[in-house]
Amino acid sequence: MLTRLNDHGVDATWTTRDEIAFIVGLGTHCLGAHAGMMVRRVLPDRKTLLRKYIKTATQRQVWNEIDREACLEVAATLLVDEGKT
Repeated sequence: MLTRLNDHGVDATWTTRDEIAFIVGLGTHCLGAHAGMMVRRVLPDRKTLLRKYIKTATQRQVWNEIDREACLEVAATLLVDEGKT
């Protein structure tokens, strides 16, 4: 079972909604500053991360309560949208 800590520090089951939020956030996070210095790190671009998610999701065996097809559909839609920009 996939679990996460909710806002109250209690284990909660990872849901389709959580997985979709993760997918939507792929490649969008800023590393920000650490100890007054900007942290720089080369990360794959959003398209690459979405492609990798789709590839590895097809090999993933444990989905529990997560709707695999919904997640793959969201990832594919976001990848198409990235291609338009």
